[in-house]
Amino acid sequence: MKEIIPYCPAAKVGNGFPESYLNMAVPKADFIAVDSGGTDLGPYDLGSGENTAHGRESVIRDLRLLILASAEYDIPLLVGTAGHAGGDLGLQRVRGFVEDIIKTNKLHLRIAFIHAEQKKEFLLRKLAQNMIETINPWGFSKEYPINEESIEGCDHIVGVMGVEPYIKAINDGAQVVIAGRSSDPAIVAAIPIKEGFPPGPVWHAAQIVCDQGEYLARIRRDHFVLEPIPPEAKINREKIIRFALHETGSPYYIPEPGGVIDMSEARYEMVSERTLKVTGSKFNKTKYTIKLEGARKEGFRSIFFGGVRDRRIISQVGPWIEGFKKSFDSQLADQYGYRPKYSMNFFVYGRDGVMGPLESVEEITSHEIFILAEVIAPTEDTSIDLATNARQMMMHFDPPLGPYSRNTLAIPFSPMQIKHGWVYRWTFNHRILIDAMSELNEMFPIDYLDT
Repeated sequence: MKEIIPYCPAAKVGNGFPESYLNMAVPKADFIAVDSGGTDLGPYDLGSGENTAHGRESVIRDLRLLILASAEYDIPLLVGTAGHAGGDLGLQRVRGFVEDIIKTNKLHLRIAFIHAEQKKEFLLRKLAQNMIETINPWGFSKEYPINEESIEGCDHIVGVMGVEPYIKAINDGAQVVIAGRSSDPAIVAAIPIKEGFPPGPVWHAAQIVCDQGEYLARIRRDHFVLEPIPPEAKINREKIIRFALHETGSPYYIPEPGGVIDMSEARYEMVSERTLKVTGSKFNKTKYTIKLEGARKEGFRSIFFGGVRDRRIISQVGPWIEGFKKSFDSQLADQYGYRPKYSMNFFVYGRDGVMGPLESVEEITSHEIFILAEVIAPTEDTSIDLATNARQMMMHFDPPLGPYSRNTLAIPFSPMQIKHGWVYRWTFNHRILIDAMSELNEMFPIDYLDT
């Protein structure tokens, strides 16, 4: 085999893709690979098992088209990070979609479901062996404690798999692979690595096409070639080069299980208006590690919000909010007879709602601001009750100085306080060292379904 061609239809299952692209690309492709999620939306999806990134029907639509294409052209289909967070709850939901598609279309396929959710007993054993370490390669990541309590207190923990579980599933005869939490490029890299292609071009090409949806990559022994799927389209060299900065702290190095994608000597040569040749890509082997992601339930969140147009409040909004928080807290015992456990946070848009303490602009120049408040408490009833009382009090809370209007927040909706749902926190930014490849089978067990 001189070259191998993956087709990645979209950055995520559920994003959608033109059927015309699918029909043009699949006849040329050796396999289909597509990601389904990640950590972009925070810990809620992992903690709850929901998919808050993509609607149910859009996910089913994409899966149906891809499974039918895989069956028609008899090529493998690999789907990673199923359910958006890649935990067992998300994987099980996607499995239900897949089984319905298979049954409805009377398909006969072998399907592999790779689990990424980790058993706490395994993690505790590795912790005792000092085989779990903090990840902070560039010195600006948040560091979390790792101990027995942090493991036991976690609701869901996943490992971010590399190529090996996919290769095992394909070697075991699966044509469709639906995997839990996964490295994005590993979904694309698995089959070329299995077929013996050098890892440098494989991993670099995988990193580019796994999040694009508009290019085909022809992966060869010492380089790869990119070309757009529509025949009339031209390739954008600058866009490809800029993509090296996507979701990484370095423009040259991207860590993966077992190695680092090294683009420091990569060269991007325009062969034609439609063709870009990439040479010099490397994959530097390292000790084999698997990144861990965990989410823990912290409480229930309720919110209220409103606009402020009173210049007397806008000019004193910081002291006004701090004064309100102290006043509200001091009255809790009178309202409840005890002090409920809670936290209350405010976000002021028009001041520093986006950047928070990193905001460099100190003066508020707008004629109005928007205030969002969250109240987090151990139970739903306590959270909404506190939010209700806080909202009522804040609507008539005076600024520190100046005449008072006695009406402060312009609230657009009724009810004026809203139950937002359970709150989850990230609990891990660590990697686990693998000292025997057999441990990957323990971390990523596979179920098979023959239809």
